[in-house]
Amino acid sequence: MEKIAKMAPVKKTIFLFHAPPYGGKLDLMYRNMHIGSIAIQRFITHHQPFLTLHGHIHESPDMTGSWREQIGRTYALSGVNDSPGLTIVRFDTDQLEHATRQTILPLGAFGDAEATD
Repeated sequence: MEKIAKMAPVKKTIFLFHAPPYGGKLDLMYRNMHIGSIAIQRFITHHQPFLTLHGHIHESPDMTGSWREQIGRTYALSGVNDSPGLTIVRFDTDQLEHATRQTILPLGAFGDAEATD
């Protein structure tokens, strides 16, 4: 992780990680177990990147009621869902606090989709 921090200006970079940081709102499983990455949590806490995007723990938004959290100055957003369809996270880099999330449910086999809230 330290090698990654040296490759880009961390305070201005958007990092995409498969796993969420450990111990927050984005890594809680149905059995009330946090299973996120300790290395990612330490990286965020220590380096305070501009924005991090995460996935992996599909049930976490249902468990915690949240798909985003703030760790110090860093906004961490998750695009996971525990239902059929694709989740889209939209954000403006000037107003990360106003990020939104939307699930697109498939209608047919040829890519037709319907948006839901």
